[in-house]
Amino acid sequence: MATHCAMGLVLHYHYSHFYFWRQRTTIYLFSILMMSKFIRTLLSFIAIVAIPFCILVGLYFYFDPFMVVRHYTNFSHSHVALNRDYVSSQIFLQNYPKHKFDSYIFGSSRTMAFEPNVWKTKLEADARPFMFDAAAESIYGIHSKIKYLDDHNIPIRNALIIVCHDRTFEHSIDEAGFLFIKHYKFSDNGFINFHKTFFLAYLDPHFLKAYFAYQNKKKYEKWMAKYMVEWDIEYDTVNNQMFYYKDIEKQLLTDPDAYYNTRMKNFFAPQKKETIDSKNLITASQIKMMKEIIAIFEKNKTKYKVVVSPLYTKVKFSHGDTKVLQSIFGKQFYDFSGDNIYTSTKYNYYEMSHYRKTVGRQIMDSIYHP
Repeated sequence: MATHCAMGLVLHYHYSHFYFWRQRTTIYLFSILMMSKFIRTLLSFIAIVAIPFCILVGLYFYFDPFMVVRHYTNFSHSHVALNRDYVSSQIFLQNYPKHKFDSYIFGSSRTMAFEPNVWKTKLEADARPFMFDAAAESIYGIHSKIKYLDDHNIPIRNALIIVCHDRTFEHSIDEAGFLFIKHYKFSDNGFINFHKTFFLAYLDPHFLKAYFAYQNKKKYEKWMAKYMVEWDIEYDTVNNQMFYYKDIEKQLLTDPDAYYNTRMKNFFAPQKKETIDSKNLITASQIKMMKEIIAIFEKNKTKYKVVVSPLYTKVKFSHGDTKVLQSIFGKQFYDFSGDNIYTSTKYNYYEMSHYRKTVGRQIMDSIYHP
């Protein structure tokens, strides 16, 4: 009897143990099954997201829309708004070993009015000019370029600095954004941060829509304006002069009234009287930068001129800022802002922001007179 009871207990124990492990195995197998289903779902989701992203990445490197990935000897004919600072810096880095530039024009896109080949006629016969501009160039950008030249023992024989009331002293550090960020070799930007800026701009849905719509139709439309440009832009592959308004110039020479009559509403506002800024824009750090520029010029025995742009708005620097600029640059400071022969007529402008090459030539004639 006792033996039967013992055997019963043993059988009961083994059965219970078997049942327990069977339950546990079932739960484990079910968990694996559910986990496998979750992993498959997760992988499917990742694939759905990753495949289009990988395609976008591939297209970015294939098209290189901002022309910052591959090496280019000519940046002309891109209808994407390029980073002018990068274009200028890259052309300089590529061309200096061969052409040994020694004279530089610094400033914003308004430097387009000051043609290097025309400027050369005002300089020494063997001068080698280079256009070293950037979009919305700041004193920080001008300073960083001049400092780069000095740090690399590159002579600065002549310099023409174009100062703009609305741009030059707007920033004391590098600007963010794909249009304005400085070339990583001329600023504190790292290589990775520089390229990240352009890749994130590329991923902007508005850019993707505008870029691929243009790629498809090869036609500019106004809604593309943030990222695309209407005009065909050419660059001199040696001295970096930008030819942006060449088609407009042709029209202005033949029928200027037709040009202005169709653009007054969108490109021009009624001109006001001359005004003087009520506040000082120039900061202590910017004064330091300008003094360092002068020190570099003195070290290089640079012949320099500093010109304040004749802007359509007729706004002049405050009295305080004007005194600062005069005290630093002395007799080489030329102020063409406010009301004068250049700002008194719309015929000197392509639109409110940019003045014509005829203005640049006349200014050079006046400041480089015998």
